[in-house]
Amino acid sequence: MSAIELLLQELEQEAQTTRRVLERVPNDRLSWKPHDRSMSLGQLALHIASVPGAIAEISQISPFPVPKFEQPSAQSAAELVPALEQSLEKARTILRRLDDADLAKVWRVMDGDREVMAIPVGAVLRTIMLAEAARNLAAARQRHGAQFSATLNDALDEGARISPGDYRTALARRARMIAEVADWLGACDAIVTPSVPAPAPAGIDTTGDPACCTLWSLLGAPALNLPIALDGAGLPLGLQLAAQPGHDARLLGVAAWCEARLPFAARA
Repeated sequence: MSAIELLLQELEQEAQTTRRVLERVPNDRLSWKPHDRSMSLGQLALHIASVPGAIAEISQISPFPVPKFEQPSAQSAAELVPALEQSLEKARTILRRLDDADLAKVWRVMDGDREVMAIPVGAVLRTIMLAEAARNLAAARQRHGAQFSATLNDALDEGARISPGDYRTALARRARMIAEVADWLGACDAIVTPSVPAPAPAGIDTTGDPACCTLWSLLGAPALNLPIALDGAGLPLGLQLAAQPGHDARLLGVAAWCEARLPFAARA
């Protein structure tokens, strides 16, 4: 699966949530503003609907001049989902014309003669999607951070300290890794690895070393653990199956085949 195909797949997944949100915008509240200096609900909703196509379109214009944003408002809630569908189709059309070499091209934003930003096209698309997710998690942390574990809060603090430049570089590397793994697996239905480097630890203080599954999480690839035996202490041993991103159904089929043939399956 190419990097473009992965972007298209992620676009479709994100569109499902966006569509559900826009379907619920009340028609009689389009003029409502969360703050006097904010855009109205009608403006915000139409902005969200237009983002996929707009971002894909401006990613193809380099150098891109710093824009003056003038966001129109939706006149009716009924126009929001059609606007999203039109925007998604524009994004699909643009993305399908690209290849991995196009994603590696540098996209530049200029303010007159001053260069404001210069990042790979692929990072433009991925950064926006992931930055929006990070913003949503930040709000949840603000409300419920006291309930987060110290380990999680420390990890979030560390993530907040990562510079934008390092983050963009990591995203570009991740996109290349995803494409390379897809080529490497080729027509294989799944790959078999250990679930962990050692048997399950006793107690509930830790779930063990996650080293064997971290890679698949990074790549957005489906992976599952299949219990296959017990060690000498009666603790479970597992087999990890992983597949290419987007091949969830194929992976579940392989897992069902393995489960029906492994001895541990007979133990209820």
